[in-house]
Amino acid sequence: MKIALVQSEEETKFIKNQFPGKLIFVPFNLESQTYLILNNLSFINPKEVIPSGFQQKAIMYVDNELKKLPDQNFDFHGMDIEYKGHIRFVLNYTIFIIDFLESIFKKKNIDEIIISGWDSVNLSKHKSNNVFVISRIVKSLNLNKKITILERNLNKSKNNLYEYNLEKLKINTNKKKLLINSVYYNFFRIVLKCKVLGIKTFVIEYQKFELNFVKRLIYKLLGLKIIKVSKIKNDLKRINIIKKNISYRNYDITDVINYRISELENELTDIINKSNAFKKFLENNYFDYYFTNVVRGFDGAVTEILNSTGTKTVCISHGTIAESFDKFDNIYKKTISEAVFSGPSKFFAIQSNICKNSLKNTNYEIKKNSLETGNLIFSNAKGKLNNSILFATTLKPLHGTQLLGVEMYYEFLENLKDLNELSINKNIKIVTNIHGSHKDCINNLKKMFPNIVFECKKIDKILNNSMITISHSSSVIEDSINSRVPVILFDKWKRYKHCEVNEGDNFCPIFYVNDLNDLSKKIEFIKNNYLKLDFNSLLNGKNISHNIENLFKKLEV
Repeated sequence: MKIALVQSEEETKFIKNQFPGKLIFVPFNLESQTYLILNNLSFINPKEVIPSGFQQKAIMYVDNELKKLPDQNFDFHGMDIEYKGHIRFVLNYTIFIIDFLESIFKKKNIDEIIISGWDSVNLSKHKSNNVFVISRIVKSLNLNKKITILERNLNKSKNNLYEYNLEKLKINTNKKKLLINSVYYNFFRIVLKCKVLGIKTFVIEYQKFELNFVKRLIYKLLGLKIIKVSKIKNDLKRINIIKKNISYRNYDITDVINYRISELENELTDIINKSNAFKKFLENNYFDYYFTNVVRGFDGAVTEILNSTGTKTVCISHGTIAESFDKFDNIYKKTISEAVFSGPSKFFAIQSNICKNSLKNTNYEIKKNSLETGNLIFSNAKGKLNNSILFATTLKPLHGTQLLGVEMYYEFLENLKDLNELSINKNIKIVTNIHGSHKDCINNLKKMFPNIVFECKKIDKILNNSMITISHSSSVIEDSINSRVPVILFDKWKRYKHCEVNEGDNFCPIFYVNDLNDLSKKIEFIKNNYLKLDFNSLLNGKNISHNIENLFKKLEV
């Protein structure tokens, strides 16, 4: 049997045209699998071959390997988190590919593997935003199979390095000054409140913000100063990252890991260059506060730089951070927390009691620096008692594979089958909000599941018309609770429970189910008992405007 490994619709077409013989395809993401289904092409469904327990074993392996990485002595904690985060991704998708193929080899007699040879991102050539990694990995493994590579032009180009300069400013010292790391994730609320409080706001535009003229004008009227950045190419010295020999089972994956490390040398050097420009800017300027929703990479480096100047640095997570319940759960939740709710910030905003409970174990080390603030940047919509249910996905692209706490693409399709059936049998409107990274799949999904509405919208708009949210671990859980929309955690695979739930003896508005029958019952229970649900047990603070103002008051104590 000949199998072809695919990661996109265009890659599938390319292989099919180049290799007209009989092929069985192996899909590695949602785009490829939905295309294969709709075009009646033969493929191996991952759900039928991936072994049970893979996620738990894999997450333990990856965690152990990360602990073995040599100390790189990076300039900033944020750089260390960035480095380990990317190595984690590489390990996650590499061992998933290996285990998927090994499982196929055990069940099928495979004599040839066909790969496109496509690598990295090339939008004009591949007609896809996918980061292609399969060919790179398969070529590096000794699979003891015939490997046919249709193209051999591996992308080996390196990105340019730049020297940065922030525009020259002399910031008024008569006003309190806040630097924010983003103009997204509802940070607009903070800018708006600062206008009322007389606090001048700033943000650095290292990369062009996706703001149209009207939005830029509104921000300007609210007093936000967007600090411009210029850059020039400069053949600066790249940092050198210590390489590592690493294996998984009987496979040497050293080349795969070290290829990514070589790319990271450029990316991490860029963080240093940006940081140097920021330090130079601070020679004549000072900020009273710094609010960030990210602690890895350059945003994390800014926290450390500003800590040394006396700035009050605050981490405000845009992700849902929760208490962990077992060793696998703890690894996953610490991974999520590592990028958005850890590190050297002087203060950490606790926006809900779900997050507060994480201080018991997941985030115990930051407990002494925590501030209960109430909702600052999560949604503040108003749910409706109608017949509409939001399904909030946790899908990730192959190159961003996470383990345990998210749905794999083939699991997502199985969940949609259940929800499609629920929609038909119970006459319920199911709205699935697809993350931007998968919006190219929406047309295929609409054809496969005509009874489900697929959107790619700002979450507030959908919550305003939702009665219930169904999710696995999405940050929409927090958005929903703050919008008075009850949540059902749908864990068909009996692998992950995000947080404490309604156990039948209370009216907590978060429920946990494993099958369609129980899901249907919980929906009926919520419909009949909505007014009894105790949202306040999961929330702290008051309205958002009050919460933001109160945060500034606490920072001055």
